[in-house]
Amino acid sequence: MIFETEAELKERIEQLTPRRVYGRIPIFEDSSSYMSIYGGTVLRLAGNDYFIMGDTHEGRFGIGEQPKFWVKYAVDLTTGTDKIIKLVFHELFTTKIGPITVRCTRSPQKERDFLDLVRGDRRFMQGFSVTDPAGNLVRIIDFVRGHTHFNRIVALPTPHEQYYSEELPGVMRDVIDAIEAMAWVHRHGLHHGDIRNDHLIVDVNDGHLVWIDFDYAVNFLDYDIWSAGNIVIYTVAKGITTFRSVRAHPEDFPPGMARLEESDANAFYPYRIANLRKVYPYISEELNDILLRFSSGSLEPYTNLDSLARDLKAAMEQEYGLDLTGWTLTNVTDLSGDGQRVIGVAEDAQSRKHAFLAWLPIRCRADLNGDEVVDLADAAIFAAAYANLGVARRRSGNEQGAMDAYFAGLAIAPNHARLLNNLTSLYRVRAIEEGAKPDERPVGSTGVTAEELMARADDDLSRGKVDRALQLYKRAHRVDRTLSAPLVGIARMQILDGKLKAARRTLNEALEIEPDDEGARELLAYLERTLP
Repeated sequence: MIFETEAELKERIEQLTPRRVYGRIPIFEDSSSYMSIYGGTVLRLAGNDYFIMGDTHEGRFGIGEQPKFWVKYAVDLTTGTDKIIKLVFHELFTTKIGPITVRCTRSPQKERDFLDLVRGDRRFMQGFSVTDPAGNLVRIIDFVRGHTHFNRIVALPTPHEQYYSEELPGVMRDVIDAIEAMAWVHRHGLHHGDIRNDHLIVDVNDGHLVWIDFDYAVNFLDYDIWSAGNIVIYTVAKGITTFRSVRAHPEDFPPGMARLEESDANAFYPYRIANLRKVYPYISEELNDILLRFSSGSLEPYTNLDSLARDLKAAMEQEYGLDLTGWTLTNVTDLSGDGQRVIGVAEDAQSRKHAFLAWLPIRCRADLNGDEVVDLADAAIFAAAYANLGVARRRSGNEQGAMDAYFAGLAIAPNHARLLNNLTSLYRVRAIEEGAKPDERPVGSTGVTAEELMARADDDLSRGKVDRALQLYKRAHRVDRTLSAPLVGIARMQILDGKLKAARRTLNEALEIEPDDEGARELLAYLERTLP
């Protein structure tokens, strides 16, 4: 709806936003001059008023935030919902995949068609297009709350081998779902054009992946396939693994690494490694063979996303067993002599009964003997779920509920490393909060102090290892919540990643702990000058 009077407009803005409105509000119907449409103005489109909160910013891979002046944060003054409004901006650039040059063009019309195709599909951002009086095609997008797949992987604290054996199956299941969604788009004659790890959002409500940003058109349609390969490599590697990082710091990687060659490089990014099995020898050959099809030495690249998704499913089943999401285990009848496979009966999500032969998760195999068949089979399905439940409860402030979840999981899988680590961390935090000195650590503590973790983080940061530094700052904060310094370190990383509002919240939390922390005060003053 349109608010006819200035008074009605001001009242509605102050009702829905923290802004206080003084003076006349500029109202734009023609969106051609996007630089003139700034925070505090109103964009009137197709019979509806949108209050502009400011320009969006995009921070990628540790690079400082880059303003996108043609993309605005806004509030729909009719519904009160948050929107992203994308104005017309024309851009043309080229990129390369090996010897192939790809031309990329920003196309509002292509994004309109994409939004029309995926309307109602939760795997994609939702929105619609309107044309302003000057003929500009404006896209109005529902704001997707969550964090990027890129940051989801970076934030995982587990070492790579533990991540590979415990967490990769769930993460890869989400990635396969996203690839299948994009394959469906391809079958309908459209493409994404800018597939990246930060164009997949982990929805804050239930954790499913949502594709965003559809306005790039490319002249080489396999560009989507190669880009999807980057996401798969990143997911398996638990980040970006480069030739430089491996050669400069071999101590950070498993021993016995094979000699790396030029053909092991990612065809898209030659400084990154695609042949990850040479770095992490426990990666299965079946999964690594898929990664090699995106390497510089590939002689058999993928030609469609359906094949990629199908091969990933087969490789994950071979390594981890059946995907039992939504299944109910009803009986375990036998175990193989090597303790690696189990025969059982289960009901799937549609209540159909199946007899199955499944590989047990790698972490559980060594804990099995003939008397623990049922417990281990349960662990194969439920231990990771209890760990996730505990993490979710702890993040919501329910520490007792988190502890209950961890103990329930350990009753099924007594040696589950992630459950043990999470429980130890929770005990340590509780002890500190209840007045214990930092060196009075509970039984089972790793013995690493927050100060030691901070020193390691600062050293990693000085060597350019930003992702590792961030994880160490976070660990230091979990070890000792009475210190503000770890939070200041986390805020510095958030600023590097372009997350200025998150950094401001983190710094305010640090100042609640130590009001006189000069470093926190200086950074906060910088942010207050920068943020709208």
